[in-house]
Amino acid sequence: MAKKPSSVFQEASVEHTESSTTPEATKAWYDDIDTEKTVDSRSSSPLVDIKKLKSKAQKLYELDCKERSESRGMSKSDLEWFREVTSRGTTKDKIAAYAMAVQEGSFYSIPHLESLLNLAKSTNKHESFPAVEGLKDAIVGNDLLPKHRKLYYFHQRPFTNLSDSSLQKWHFEDRLKGILFELLKCIEKLLQENVEYVRERSCRWLFEITMACPFEQTQNTLALISNKLGDPDKKLSSRIIFYLEEIVKAHPSLMDAVIDSVQAVLARPGVPERAQY
Repeated sequence: MAKKPSSVFQEASVEHTESSTTPEATKAWYDDIDTEKTVDSRSSSPLVDIKKLKSKAQKLYELDCKERSESRGMSKSDLEWFREVTSRGTTKDKIAAYAMAVQEGSFYSIPHLESLLNLAKSTNKHESFPAVEGLKDAIVGNDLLPKHRKLYYFHQRPFTNLSDSSLQKWHFEDRLKGILFELLKCIEKLLQENVEYVRERSCRWLFEITMACPFEQTQNTLALISNKLGDPDKKLSSRIIFYLEEIVKAHPSLMDAVIDSVQAVLARPGVPERAQY
């Protein structure tokens, strides 16, 4: 059995400098803030109380989510069904219900994404494995990730436009970034499983996340993918080469990052010859 490697994760930091009413259903949530600049939190004005603003942003977002939920016109029976399924239903039913809720309102999806994340963190593998896939699908399949830039934490915003709408969007982006990071940690654990199918699916999910948003958590996703070049399953290690090639074809700007991730694997002591080859 392959030795379990230490975590390849690095906490996200400021990497690139790039983005008012509530977002409309016909446009992505990030369309209106892509023109806003970001800053290093250390250069923020000392007069700005980021903690206070972040708390205000969370309250505004939660209130907006509540108002939307009440105005959606769901029948009493539909609401009771959703509550029943998400509290007492099977794992499969819970995942389906949360996924449907995310699809119906992506900007209002944080509570449902967090519920999926809680299932993904379960110690019950029969519950966590499908939940990880469900969370990945909810994020990748609903245009939640901007394809041309990374996500930003709340403290990385310039605080020059303090409208309620901007604060809500910054809160949403901050939480989405955090949820994605936690999702990758869940996938990292699955990559250490003895079952080949679980490792193969986990690598596939990392590939899909990288293809969907090549600027977000790239160092972590590429490190996790490249790390499986030394997997005992030769079919999987060959599949990893295919994934890396496809990533470079789709996103040529990631060429150097891919090379660095592969070289980092080769530089580790005790790397199997099959990985070096």
